[in-house]
Amino acid sequence: MDFRQFGIFNGQNAADAALNAMVSDPLIHRIEAHTSLNFISRHRFNRSNITLDFNNHTVTASGLEILADPKNNYLAAIFSFTGLAEEQTTVSVLRKPLPLLSEIYPVDDSNLYPVGQWYCLESDRMTGHWERKIQRLVQVTEQIDETHIRLNYRSGWVLEEQSHLHWRKVTPVENVCIRNMQYVEEGQLAINSSQPVALVYAIYCDVINVHAQGTFWSVIFRRWNTFFRTENCSLTNPPSVSWGGAGYLTQQIY
Repeated sequence: MDFRQFGIFNGQNAADAALNAMVSDPLIHRIEAHTSLNFISRHRFNRSNITLDFNNHTVTASGLEILADPKNNYLAAIFSFTGLAEEQTTVSVLRKPLPLLSEIYPVDDSNLYPVGQWYCLESDRMTGHWERKIQRLVQVTEQIDETHIRLNYRSGWVLEEQSHLHWRKVTPVENVCIRNMQYVEEGQLAINSSQPVALVYAIYCDVINVHAQGTFWSVIFRRWNTFFRTENCSLTNPPSVSWGGAGYLTQQIY
């Protein structure tokens, strides 16, 4: 499908309703643009298995809604795809040290960690609020025995005995691709600017050939991502580089 089928032939009329209609239709897996487009809303989707191909046309955000919380810059994106994460966290305690490059992890009951399930895995806090040795989106690949599972991740640190591992179950978005976009932003402040793409709790989600001008926030924001490509993208003339995330081409957290 493409935006022309919804009567959008240029950037004069907002393309938001057309975008929502196409992304919300599970039978549509590829959306194309063949003209310039303008968006006035910040869209948040939980959809997987979809490609947005703008065919190198210009995307703008003239008249964009004000960002309610500028501290959460991942809410600024025009195109945001976000998986689902449970609030409840399960904690397991290491009865002995976990060696470097370990892919087998101890748990209290391996039956609670089914093969194929994804988790946000975090170890204990270190210095400050954010620093941890492990902070990764991981998948269970095998139940070794009643109290051990194998992950698709080898630890980059030794974890001491009695260390805590925090497991939060995630259903990620997957196989999303945003490509071939010329993004022009005019917002000069945190509250009225935007970024093209945000991907949160996401696997196999690629951003290819996206070129941005004047974007206050990072062009591509990723939080809890793995198995992805960012390819042939650029940013020119950001209005600020003084905030965290301002003036970045890509920002990757966890």
